[in-house]
Amino acid sequence: MLRCPACDIPLCGMTYEGVTIQRCPDCGGCLVEDRRLRIIQDRRDRTWAAEDEGRLAAEVAASDRLGPVRCPRCLMPMKKTLAGKGEDVFHLDHCGPCGAVWLDRGELELLQVRWEKGLDGRTEADWDRIERRASAEMALRSEAGEIADQARRAQVYDTGRLRYGSHGALAEALGIITRFLMQT
Repeated sequence: MLRCPACDIPLCGMTYEGVTIQRCPDCGGCLVEDRRLRIIQDRRDRTWAAEDEGRLAAEVAASDRLGPVRCPRCLMPMKKTLAGKGEDVFHLDHCGPCGAVWLDRGELELLQVRWEKGLDGRTEADWDRIERRASAEMALRSEAGEIADQARRAQVYDTGRLRYGSHGALAEALGIITRFLMQT
């Protein structure tokens, strides 16, 4: 079970912008895989008001911890990375070995507001394309996990020779991927 590096209590799984993250119910910090952070950057499920950036910046300034943080996943020390510009700079904690990112209260939301503020020049067609790509990536990852499960089940029944049942499971999995790729 993953534990908050600040509070030492279990993190809770939740969905943010269509991506599963781990959030601390006490301090509000969250753990996100760096590849999922890129998906969050491309999504626009939530709409932000103009005053949200200032409120979030103040919240982040109050909660930004400068001390060392250990990764909740692999317990290695995380490296501080600067985010933001000028007086609004804050620190993200990144784990090189496992690719996790720890964000203190409000940092994920502030990043999202700033990403969207900087990307508002995109057309609706651009956003549709980005949304389809992000959804396709998530669905493909889900399908890949399903295929791996089918392959593992097929191997359980195989005693060294490829039997029709395991071949059928793999063929079905490949068919799922092919149909999925043709739809996107």
